[in-house]
Amino acid sequence: MLLNWSVSPDYSLRRRLMTIIVGVFLIATVLLFYSARQYGLRAADEAYDRILTASALAIAEQVYATDGVLRVDLPYSSLEILSLARRDRAFYRVLSPNGETLTGYEDLPLEGGAVTSTEPRYFDAPYLGETMRFVVLGRLIAEPRMQGWAIIQVGQSRIERGTLAREISLGALTPILLFMTLALLFSWFGINLALAPLTVIERDLADRAPTDFKPLETRVPREVKPFVLAMNHFLERLSISVDQMQTFIADAAHQIRTPMASLRAQIDIAAEEKDPAVMHDLVVKARQNVTLTSRLTNQLLSHAMVVHRSDVVPFQSVGLRDVLSRVLAEAEYAAQGKGMEFEIDDSGENATVLGDLVALREALKNLIENAIKYGPEGSTVDIAMYRDDASDMVIIDVADRGPGIPDDQKANAFERFRRAGRGDQGGEGTGLGLAIVQTVARTHGMVELLDRCGGGLIARLGIRTLPERAS
Repeated sequence: MLLNWSVSPDYSLRRRLMTIIVGVFLIATVLLFYSARQYGLRAADEAYDRILTASALAIAEQVYATDGVLRVDLPYSSLEILSLARRDRAFYRVLSPNGETLTGYEDLPLEGGAVTSTEPRYFDAPYLGETMRFVVLGRLIAEPRMQGWAIIQVGQSRIERGTLAREISLGALTPILLFMTLALLFSWFGINLALAPLTVIERDLADRAPTDFKPLETRVPREVKPFVLAMNHFLERLSISVDQMQTFIADAAHQIRTPMASLRAQIDIAAEEKDPAVMHDLVVKARQNVTLTSRLTNQLLSHAMVVHRSDVVPFQSVGLRDVLSRVLAEAEYAAQGKGMEFEIDDSGENATVLGDLVALREALKNLIENAIKYGPEGSTVDIAMYRDDASDMVIIDVADRGPGIPDDQKANAFERFRRAGRGDQGGEGTGLGLAIVQTVARTHGMVELLDRCGGGLIARLGIRTLPERAS
């Protein structure tokens, strides 16, 4: 039965991108409109300032001195120029070099200090309750009886200027809004196009069979590539995990089925047997089958655990001496049952490694158990621990005096359920011990089998030492 998982999205990536783009466009629109508004004001000022200047110049041309008296013949053309701004009010004033108002409005504001140039000077100032625009320029009087600068000032209200500035601003706003609208439409189209590969990936995964773990091969943008690579890596790991699970189930079913069937048959026969001697023999065989099944089950679970932990458990600092001491303490009873002893050769150097404590304990446990199982009674299991600077590993050698393994079978000795060269020894063997050790060695270092001088086998486990940055 398929499960329909309900996933509540926290947010829409498409909506989030569009919100950001709309926000940027709104800010850009405001800035562009502000820039257009400022441009409109400047353009309006420049246009109407020319009118003011033309009027002031026309008045200045009619300022002259006669017999020591400054006179002004106010030209009609100067006022006609100002009438071009129909809704604006105009004001003027002419001052003599000594500051006397010759004609015009005496209370017009005058800013900026003395006027000593014919260059026009512009400024805004309040007058009669509204802001006015003024131009001021000078007329040099150089008569024998009068010398100095006469001042001509012309002012105008800003009604027409504001109207012109608004027209320019609104005229600029229309194409701005049109451009922004088109830009938003193209952005929406571009976002959908950019997110299309995610839809392709979603459809690819949704249409797959439950057992299809092949990598995604669709073409994606560079920004999406890390996501696809991570997904492919996950699919690869998931495929390996599923294969391992299926293999474990098949191995467990195959390996446990036989002893369980034998155990049931022996129990059924024993239930019908009347001869005590035969019944005792059947019970002994049943107990052996129970022991073998129990050991096989434990080994299968240990192997599955080690395989699982190798992919999900982070490494940590592990002291191998402590691990080895605990493993030897657990194996002491089995060794005493065969009259065997442990001889330990420890170099005393640093034996701290980076690894999985549980996995390393399982590997050492299986090496010690194999040495006890295949070593003859009364023999010694020699264990050496030392550091190999060449490989930067801590080496643990577990040596027994058993039958050993022929060279042509050493490579296959790590296969599951393979007891290379030792099939006639240790009737309780499952063939999983070295497979567990090799699984641990793949992620921690290395393992190899060597012939022991004088007979026997040396199982060498190398574990990478703790890097200096983690020590």
